[in-house]
Amino acid sequence: MFGYIYIRENEWHNSKNIVKMGRTENLKNRDRDYLTGESERGKMSEVYNIKDFPIDLVEKILQEKLKQICRTEKISPFSGLNKPELILKIREKRKKMSIL
Repeated sequence: MFGYIYIRENEWHNSKNIVKMGRTENLKNRDRDYLTGESERGKMSEVYNIKDFPIDLVEKILQEKLKQICRTEKISPFSGLNKPELILKIREKRKKMSIL
């Protein structure tokens, strides 16, 4: 299964300085699914098209890498990395992993 890894931002996320990272096979359908849960329409601010690797594997690797970052930097994964940190960490991992 191939698809996309995305970072989504909306008004609530911005007020908490966090972002949502997820995966999907169909961006249009996934974007539409968010309509019911967002009081003000959000957007996918970063999208990575995964063609050469199974999307579920890529998502799992990113989740593990982000958990490692949280452990190393003593950040609770439940509190989340703030938006600028998360986006920078994903960009760094993307370059190192050469899969995004």
